[in-house]
Amino acid sequence: EIKEEELEKAEGGTSIVLDQISLGIFQFPKCYISKSVEELVLLIKEVLKEIVTDRQINSDSALRLFSTARDMLMVFRLAAIYHKKNVENLPQQAVWE
Repeated sequence: EIKEEELEKAEGGTSIVLDQISLGIFQFPKCYISKSVEELVLLIKEVLKEIVTDRQINSDSALRLFSTARDMLMVFRLAAIYHKKNVENLPQQAVWE
């Protein structure tokens, strides 16, 4: 839902300036995640936070920690592909409201 819009003439045509738009279109629906996913996200956040907050870390170590966090996400994604057939046979685990 667009609450307010204003037309302005611009070079080469007309542009629309949107002052406010509904934020509802950007909200993810409420759902539940597994405890293991929650723990994975918290662990990745800890690794990334350490890169930013640790003043004694050098650039090589920071790159290695970042790569570790990226690899953790990649393994999680690949596990879903590897176990796709088994997951398809399970009832839906996510609860959408």
